[in-house]
Amino acid sequence: MAHTFAAAVILGIDSAKSGKSGSTLLVPNFEPTRTALLGRAPAEVIQRAPRVVNYTFEHFCEVETQAHHEDCVQHLFTRARELNLPPIVSAETWTPGRWGFLTILGMGEGWGWWTAEMRRALERFPEQGPLHVERVVPNQWRDDLLGKGRPVESGALKREAVHYLHARTGIRVPIDVAEAGCVALWGAQNDEVHDAVRKWHVKQKQRAKRMLVAESE
Repeated sequence: MAHTFAAAVILGIDSAKSGKSGSTLLVPNFEPTRTALLGRAPAEVIQRAPRVVNYTFEHFCEVETQAHHEDCVQHLFTRARELNLPPIVSAETWTPGRWGFLTILGMGEGWGWWTAEMRRALERFPEQGPLHVERVVPNQWRDDLLGKGRPVESGALKREAVHYLHARTGIRVPIDVAEAGCVALWGAQNDEVHDAVRKWHVKQKQRAKRMLVAESE
């Protein structure tokens, strides 16, 4: 886990085994940009990139219909485009071997609704790609956020997520949404997400250069 927050718009997803999922959208809040003098020449200044200090939970809901899935994903891409930041999806996945066949089918169907909307959004906003999707099993994000000395009973674990999110953000939300919020916060400090943010900016610069070359021809 990184010690800094990713400069990205992050959609957190708790893709449930039933038809209902939890969803949250994190929008970064930056510290004021500072300048620093270089060497002995006061005229030489460098603009330091702003640092993410926290996030605003701009959108959170329980997702039950395909229209809900579409709204959440479109919100992610719209806000990322407005802020010129990469869109990131941080989503819970499942530990293999713990579920029956019908449960696994339900899980796959629920996640399929999300991926279908991600593909549509990329078709609508191709300039915002690539989209990085980071999946995490429950034990991993709970270890990293809640610590290893947490409860083991399922209901107590879910309540712990509600309490943790309230302590971090001051908001109280249903369990599915709270777990989605925790997954989003986990993604915000994930090393692979930080790497994906860096690569996204590289691709954006390459895309801008290609456009300049095309316009000059």
